[in-house]
Amino acid sequence: MNIENIFTYFSYIPFDWIIIGLVAILIAIDAIRSGPSRAISLSIAIPISFFLNSAFYGTKFLGALSAKISSPLSQAALFIALLVVIYLLVRRMMDQYGNSGGTLTQAAICGISSSVLFLVIWIEVPSLESIWKFGPQVQAIFGGAYQFWWTLGAYSVLAFSR
Repeated sequence: MNIENIFTYFSYIPFDWIIIGLVAILIAIDAIRSGPSRAISLSIAIPISFFLNSAFYGTKFLGALSAKISSPLSQAALFIALLVVIYLLVRRMMDQYGNSGGTLTQAAICGISSSVLFLVIWIEVPSLESIWKFGPQVQAIFGGAYQFWWTLGAYSVLAFSR
């Protein structure tokens, strides 16, 4: 088999799907190494940070600060900071019995489910588009009418993998 044929084949894959696959693989590798608890903590922290981020701009005490945060990149940085804080809090609340390493199947399930949840929320938060805007194919599959079903399916599969 010619190497050029392989590169030609992969050149037809959109870059969005390569990014999604790499995120799923990285989460799966972490789940193989240390168990599913980090992936599950991330999956729980993602929607919580989404709700807190949307509530941040309507609060009374932080209203003056939220008025100063007007650029999309600073709003994305705020969302990522909330995600890190919520992830650390959820990680501290989780049991530690899942840290011995996982099986390959369990790791693949955690990687795919966590990346799907991250993708659904990424498409829903408009300020994250300043970092990366997914194409119309990914937005049609994971956004809008299907995001409830993707979220429900990902949490169901994560509950099964735990």
